[in-house]
Amino acid sequence: MRVMHVVAALLVAIACACAPARGQGTSGAVPEPISTTELHDLLRRYVAPTREEWDAIEGLHDDYRASFKQLREGDIEKLLESQRAIEGTGFPRRDKFEKLIRDTERVTKRIGEIDGTLFEGIAVVVGEDKRQGVTRAANARLRQRELRGGSMSAMGMMNATDMSPIVIDSFADAPEVLATITPDLIDYEERLTASAKGAGEDALSMWTDMFRELEKAGFAEMTEEDMRNNPERMTALMETAQRAMQEAGKKVQKRVQAIRELNDRTYRGLSAKLTGDPQRRLRAVYLRRAHPMIGYDTSFERLFASLEKSATISPELKERLRVERTNFVQANDAIIDQLVKLDNERTESSDLFNPFGGGGEELQKKLQELQTKRAELQERTASTLRPMVGDERYDRIFQRLAMAGDSANPFATIDVDATDEAVAEAAAHEASVEATVFDAGRSLSPLDVGMIQLMSGSMNLDAGMKSTLETMHADYQKTWTDSIAPLLEEVAKQEGNQWTRSEDGSMRWNAEAISAHAAKQREAVAKALDLDEAFFADVLKVLGESHANEILVVRLDRVTMMRQLRPDLFGSGFAFGDEEVAVPIMTILSHESIPDDARPAARAAVAAAAATAIPRLRELDVAAMENATQTQNLGMSWGVQFQDGQPPDAAAMAKFQEESMKLQTKAEELRRERQKIMTSIFEAMKSAIPEANRDAFQLAYDKAAFPSIFNDPRTALPFLDRASALPDLTPDQRARLDSVRAEYERDYFDACRRMVRRNPSPPKASNDPSAVYREYAARQNERMKVQFERDERSARAVSQVRRVLTDEQIKQVPGLGEYEQNLKGQSNGGFPYPLE
Repeated sequence: MRVMHVVAALLVAIACACAPARGQGTSGAVPEPISTTELHDLLRRYVAPTREEWDAIEGLHDDYRASFKQLREGDIEKLLESQRAIEGTGFPRRDKFEKLIRDTERVTKRIGEIDGTLFEGIAVVVGEDKRQGVTRAANARLRQRELRGGSMSAMGMMNATDMSPIVIDSFADAPEVLATITPDLIDYEERLTASAKGAGEDALSMWTDMFRELEKAGFAEMTEEDMRNNPERMTALMETAQRAMQEAGKKVQKRVQAIRELNDRTYRGLSAKLTGDPQRRLRAVYLRRAHPMIGYDTSFERLFASLEKSATISPELKERLRVERTNFVQANDAIIDQLVKLDNERTESSDLFNPFGGGGEELQKKLQELQTKRAELQERTASTLRPMVGDERYDRIFQRLAMAGDSANPFATIDVDATDEAVAEAAAHEASVEATVFDAGRSLSPLDVGMIQLMSGSMNLDAGMKSTLETMHADYQKTWTDSIAPLLEEVAKQEGNQWTRSEDGSMRWNAEAISAHAAKQREAVAKALDLDEAFFADVLKVLGESHANEILVVRLDRVTMMRQLRPDLFGSGFAFGDEEVAVPIMTILSHESIPDDARPAARAAVAAAAATAIPRLRELDVAAMENATQTQNLGMSWGVQFQDGQPPDAAAMAKFQEESMKLQTKAEELRRERQKIMTSIFEAMKSAIPEANRDAFQLAYDKAAFPSIFNDPRTALPFLDRASALPDLTPDQRARLDSVRAEYERDYFDACRRMVRRNPSPPKASNDPSAVYREYAARQNERMKVQFERDERSARAVSQVRRVLTDEQIKQVPGLGEYEQNLKGQSNGGFPYPLE
């Protein structure tokens, strides 16, 4: 919970502690509801319902979501109001604080009861034979509630990992292996469930313990104004608060340590029951999840395994490769085991303010020495393999291994004998991300051939003039290569120098490098725009004034699309909604929603505004880049105060808040003026086309202007497209798919439109950081409700598609059968989180 929104040191800790996934408008204060995607994932893993059972289960889930919605609009909303009432007000009164804790416990308990009702209903549907699986699924959901977010994430979430779903999913393609280890997994799940309950209770009581310690120290009812006016008192509060939170968090950390030890014991027990490749796979899966900081890399073992399967490698060479593989694995395992031991020592010292642990300079030195030793082993292995298989082949295989990835199986091999064409074809076949209407790319790049072709088409140039334009473009590209490309290379180099490693091994900001990077970036943008303007002036001279409108449109397109993203202070900053991004004007003008006979009028409407818009947009972008640089420098100077682990100076914090809000306000003013110009241009364009086409045009524009809404990894549209294109559909299947599509498209795009907020009003109290944050959180909460319902509708549509198709047809639709698994790590109504 965000209950101490008072000092920067606590803000950092509480921001980490309060960022679980936010679904259906709970704002992370309590567990989010079980989504359709999560329910499918849980039941697939532990229960495996039949198609017929799924119909009944989704009916039960409808009842569940209705119950949760009622709770959300009642007790959860009251809880959020109570939480917002004390945020940013300083040190809350004890009675209000403890009531907030009790209300949170009560609502969380009610969510557990609603969950229990759902799983009990599922048990009835699937029958006694599957009851144990339902119990396992229910316990997995309980562990999700307790371990996924809140204080637990800040107290060592990486070490309080639930290994059961990870192990099960890793061996989904090996049922015989799962059968061997399932009894041990069930025992582990029962023990972990009991530990998770205790951890959740301790994490919640930690805040009360901390509050009481601060009250004893004399900080009761200290307002935020008192803190600003009394820097010495504020500094004393921060120091006391950090000590109090570290002390209060010891109980939680003890629970985390017990879970980590349980994971270690379980891993060793499971590993003892396996041999060969299954044992190696378990090792990789476990180490990557339980010890992510050591960076367990399986690429060399995958390389060896892939080479040994090659049909073009002689038996003699394969034998040599097996010897080298054995030597590498033994040496690498020895290093990894030492890293794990040191990582355990490091994490034992973790706490709320240092979730990744420490252990002192000596421990850090040992860790670095082992990492260096591992890198040297890999270099020696590479130097041995290269002459054995050939440099070109070695590089090609490593590149393909990287492209293939290993998320499902850390030891997945590839066909090293496949041609480049076959690899490209396979990659295209596996791609399951729907293409957007057009790509609003925002990297600094020259005018490309596609843009020149669009220009030629819009101007109806004859073959001779097209050839002339292409020649001029070739000259332009050469100038870009000679004058702009070197600047961009310098920008890229300087970006890597913004952090430097100090003598103690820590990473620190390099102020000089950051300033140089910003200056070089501004120089590159300015010169690129100047080069464009010179090119357009030459084109106008050659083609004549009759093409002035078309050239103005292209100039406006370039100024619009070449602006650089501003680096906001806190991630994306307080944009108060999904920020409207630049849309390529030339592309939208060629969109199919505009009839051919209406394009000249639409183009003229754009050109009419372009002459005055272009210089003002350039001025706004220069100002935005300068503001971004100041924001970055401010953030850097603030972050330096945390680098030595000391609480920041109170007076500096107050100054930082004041300066950051000024910069945020300026950035918002610049953005809104820029967006006002662009909105007027597109409204003029829309007015120039027939009324019957305007809705389709608006949807096309929104898809490009709001990628955070429409670039949706959860949408069911690509699966409906691919399913409908199957050649062996029966008339009944086709009719059912058409019915699903009609209803889904209506609901889906309606939700998307409700998520779009054009130029939402800025917060009324923009000079008050706490008020700004509260308003931002409230708006995000409302948006998340809509997104949650949209995501639920998508998951249901995917489920409906699967039940329309046969098992063989499902295999022909890439990603359809793996929809839930492929969404791990994607957001569902809020911040990204792992479904396990």
